[in-house]
Amino acid sequence: MKHKSLPLGPLALIAVLALSACATPTPVTVEATRLVTVTQQVEVTHQVEVTKEVPVTVEVPVTVPAPATAPAPAPRTLNVQVGGGQETNVIAAFLPSAIVVRAGDTLVWKLGGDEIHTVTFNPTPEALQPVIPVPGGGPTDLMIPPQVGFGTRAPKAPVEVFDGISFINSGILAKQPPAPGAPPNDTFSLTFSTPGIYGFRCLIHPYMTGSVTVEQSNASGLPEQKDLDAQAKAENDAWTGLVKAAVDASSKAASVLLGKSGNQMWFVTAGFNVGDPKASTYSFGAKDVTVKAGDSVTWFSNEFHTITFNPTPPPADFVVPKPQANGPPLLTLNPKIFFPARPADVYDPAQYYNSGVIGPGLPNGSTFTLTFDKPGTYAYYCSVHVGLGMKGSIVVTQ
Repeated sequence: MKHKSLPLGPLALIAVLALSACATPTPVTVEATRLVTVTQQVEVTHQVEVTKEVPVTVEVPVTVPAPATAPAPAPRTLNVQVGGGQETNVIAAFLPSAIVVRAGDTLVWKLGGDEIHTVTFNPTPEALQPVIPVPGGGPTDLMIPPQVGFGTRAPKAPVEVFDGISFINSGILAKQPPAPGAPPNDTFSLTFSTPGIYGFRCLIHPYMTGSVTVEQSNASGLPEQKDLDAQAKAENDAWTGLVKAAVDASSKAASVLLGKSGNQMWFVTAGFNVGDPKASTYSFGAKDVTVKAGDSVTWFSNEFHTITFNPTPPPADFVVPKPQANGPPLLTLNPKIFFPARPADVYDPAQYYNSGVIGPGLPNGSTFTLTFDKPGTYAYYCSVHVGLGMKGSIVVTQ
């Protein structure tokens, strides 16, 4: 007989549970899931990719090609002028006085007037002496220093190269030969090798100065020959105007009465300038002066001149070359001209009268005075510049 399963009611279920409780306990594991809500603060780091421009200095080695060096122009020969004027109108200036050249260039100075000059760089103490004693001579034996009279370049030697330090001298530049049988010395050449600014001067006229600026051998934009010519002309024209003013200002002799005698003292200039000795007239301002017997004449020199009355012409030479066994001749000065000769205060036409070389600062002073009491016409001259035409006359009336 089969048994049927009957559904358990509530009471039956309770009974089963009670029976189970009274039985031997059996461990039972129960897994339970419990939902819990927790509130917690969590720090969240959110990485965001940002692009930002930041200035950065970076040293990068760069090789820069050196600029190409311009080739140096070919050396030039440039012509300039020493002095100007003609005869007794004298411009004692270098034309132009300020010159700019390149290293390697050569300057050629050409005598431009009738007066003598030198072109001298770095003169020695001996060259700065106007006159020196003749070796072994007497107290009246004087001469021009050889360092003045003769150039530092030996005859027929190559053109000198100026290093900026050495003593360089042209010697006396003149249209007449410096000694019998010698060729004229009227040009002077010099090559410049060292950049710098160099002054030069004339030893005959100390106020006559100039400068040469030497640029690098590849310098550009420097004056060319036409520029130097234009500059020289402009300076020459300015000096010529001053010479004319000097001639006009000195052309008349002034006079003053000498007490109650009725005689007069006349004043005549021997050479004259109007404020700058570079532009002078080497003439007697009033060439022919008429005076009365018993009048006196005073000459005033503002350079180095003489007033010479010579009853036995021709005029004597101021410089007398004296040959030597070795070397150039000695350029001795004629003592008859350099020193005064005054037989009496009243002029005697039969005697030699000479003021000696007179001018500011010279031993013989700057003036010379003579009284004239015999009617006649008496010629005189400057023994230093008679070759330029520096002559005059005194006409004495009764």
